[in-house]
Amino acid sequence: MGLLIDALKIPAFIITLAGMFFLRGVSYLVSEESIPINHPVYDTLSGLAWTIPGGGRLSAMGLLMLLVVVAGIFVAHRTRFGNQVYAIGGNATSANLMGISTRSATIRIYMLSTGLATLAGIVFSIYTQAGYALAGVGVELDAIASVVIGGTLLSGGVGTVLGTLFGWRSRD
Repeated sequence: MGLLIDALKIPAFIITLAGMFFLRGVSYLVSEESIPINHPVYDTLSGLAWTIPGGGRLSAMGLLMLLVVVAGIFVAHRTRFGNQVYAIGGNATSANLMGISTRSATIRIYMLSTGLATLAGIVFSIYTQAGYALAGVGVELDAIASVVIGGTLLSGGVGTVLGTLFGWRSRD
């Protein structure tokens, strides 16, 4: 996706949605039915949780989410890559003039996005104990709303990982 966005100069939003609809169509070709997953690793991971003070429980998937949020905050605010992301989001032409390889950074941004989407899909399949092509239909708009509520500008350059987390929590 990142290469298409950079090479074709089509807005990232359009390319991302087109890719999502294309891959959703491919998943329908595989199966329109829910495919149950009966594997001991899935059973173990779905039941794994730790008791926390106050009588609550922290599931392995909840811990994974917290680790991803902490890693995202670190990458966004403490690494050169994070600075490049903000610079490109603010103004790609200025970022290019500052010596940032916008093509390389854009490709890395979408590779990271793909990896996180894959992780989310795996976590969801552990939660549901199934693979289902229709799972997540309409969730993309919820995700966009959470990001915007959290303070990220759709035009780019402004926003935080923690703001997105708060935007998601405020929607419940």
